Amino acid sequence: MDVSLQHEYLQEYFQNAATLGNFSGTLPYGVGVFGGLSPNGSGLLGATDKNGTEVTITAPGHTDSTVAVIVVYCILFVIAAGGNLSVVITLFRSRRHRRSRVSLMICHLAVADLMVAFIMIPLEVGWRITVQWHAGNVACKVFLFMRAFCLYLSSNVLVCVSLDRCFAVIYPLRVSAARKRGKIMLGGAWFIAFVNAMPQSIIFRVQQHPQVPGFTQCVTFGFFATPGLETAYNLFCVIAMYFLPLMIISGAYTVILCEISNRSREKAQQSGR
Repeated sequence: MDVSLQHEYLQEYFQNAATLGNFSGTLPYGVGVFGGLSPNGSGLLGATDKNGTEVTITAPGHTDSTVAVIVVYCILFVIAAGGNLSVVITLFRSRRHRRSRVSLMICHLAVADLMVAFIMIPLEVGWRITVQWHAGNVACKVFLFMRAFCLYLSSNVLVCVSLDRCFAVIYPLRVSAARKRGKIMLGGAWFIAFVNAMPQSIIFRVQQHPQVPGFTQCVTFGFFATPGLETAYNLFCVIAMYFLPLMIISGAYTVILCEISNRSREKAQQSGR
């Protein structure tokens, strides 16, 4: 292995070990390394840092925190799968609900959450159990894309629900336009989720651990030319997946609250007359 690359790897390895733990690529975005330092790991190997000092690298292994995370994911799977399946079944059994615009929104939200339950959670659990990646490069790109897509979609559909409620309160009589607008928003939610998740299939790839023979991982190590680009991509993903939807949802319900408050005040004034 090239000495400069080894030094670069070691530097990023130890910088990320504290935050990423013993498992790499756990976020639906951003950069991961091959794993962290684990007392339960295997394959102790000697290496030297950039100063020529001997260091010891431990192949990633299971820790108590890993087991705890797996248990939590399994509990979340049961809750998410059971709850959202019951919602979908109820909606499809009711002919009246199937025609409702609100039911359409709820159905898409339930489908998005079911994708999280049946795609993202099993992936996370399986990846933590095996520690390394065994499924090959194509599966690495597909699964990492799907993991991000599920989370983006769930956030986007929540935004659609909040905006639909906001428009329903502001324009209560525009029923026909509301249904068309709802379908357009849902289509946009799926499209935006697809576009935002697509970079995952590009930046993630299977790589061989530079210090542990036979240990492969689905990582983004070495993709970004500079740390600044890595930070910018991570920041974009956090904003697009969490903060921007939160701001839109908060704004929509603030408008709803203000509108209801104003109407209540107007009714009170009219009653006083």
